[in-house]
Formats: sequence, structure tokens, C-alpha cells
Amino acid sequence: IILDILSVTVLKMGVSGPGAATVVSQAISGLLCLLYVKKRFELLHPSRRDLRLDGGYIRRLLLMGLPMGLQYSITAIGSMVMQSANNSLGTQFVSAFTAGTKIKLFLLAPFDAFATAVSTFVAQNFGARQTDRIRKGIYKGTIVSVLYGAIFGLFAMILWGRDLCLLFLDAANTVELDLAALYLRRMGYCLWVLG
Repeated sequence: IILDILSVTVLKMGVSGPGAATVVSQAISGLLCLLYVKKRFELLHPSRRDLRLDGGYIRRLLLMGLPMGLQYSITAIGSMVMQSANNSLGTQFVSAFTAGTKIKLFLLAPFDAFATAVSTFVAQNFGARQTDRIRKGIYKGTIVSVLYGAIFGLFAMILWGRDLCLLFLDAANTVELDLAALYLRRMGYCLWVLG
């Protein structure tokens, strides 16, 4: 977000600024992660033996990875569909949608964290053959996710959505602020469903 703001306000890059900022920040993050792994975790350095494919491992990884990948992609696909429909409405709608989407994406991040935590918990207990703990973990993870969605949907999206959009929109742009607040309110009523 900081690079987004700097690219538009300081570097005067316009609409292409946030896109370039995203690519740069992800590239820097990836390189730093690779350097950290190279220095700290010799266990993670690949050898020739690691390059051989094992059908059993591939099958197990797909069985675990595909549901997680689907969960992560649902909100992204929905955002792309919404963006394509929104582009035809004009610049005020695009500006409002962009501001609202930034708030929404920030509020959606905990759902991914909950899903990853529950998936890890399930995988560990599946390996230990403790199915009773799996059921309890999924149930409690779902409860926490639904409560998070209900609370943050109400406060951050319905009640404070317009104020949060002031982080990305000027207060003089009342039309865009109203549209962004409306977008967040509509999503706020349903945020708990993602849990």
C-alpha cells in the first residue's frame, strides 16, 4: 500500500503506478525469501535426488493442495468478474471500486490465515490419525472465521467503510466515497459467509 501511494503521489505514475509497485514489492519479497533460505536452511537446498518425481507424493500433494488453491482463488475470481463489469460504468465507479477493494482485500487476509492454520492442524492430526481432533479443529476454525466475518463485516465495512475509504480517496470526492461505502456495506452483510 505504501508503494502504491508513493508511486501515485511522489513518482506521478498515474494508474500504472500501483501495478508496478505490486510487481516490485513481490519481486523484492521473493528475492529476500530466497536469500534467507539460502543462508539459514541448508536442508531446503535441492539436490539431484530431489528432482526425481514420485507419483505417491504428487497424488497426496494434489489432494491437499487443490482444495486450498480453490479456496484462495474464489475471492480472486469474484474480484476479476466484478472489475470487468465495473469498468463499463465510468471512472467514478472504477475509483470507488478500487478504494473499496483495497479495504476488502485487507479484511479478507485473515480468512486465508484461518484456512491455512486449520489446514495445517488437519494435516498434522491426519498424520497422527487423530480424526476426533480434526473434527474439533475444523468446527472451531469455522466458528472463529464466521465470528470474524460478522464482527468486521458490521464494523469495518458497514459502519466504518466510508471513513476507511478516506485512506484512498479525497474527502472532496463525495460521489466516489458514497459509492465505495455502498460497495463495502453490501459486502459487509455477507462477509461472515466466507467463514
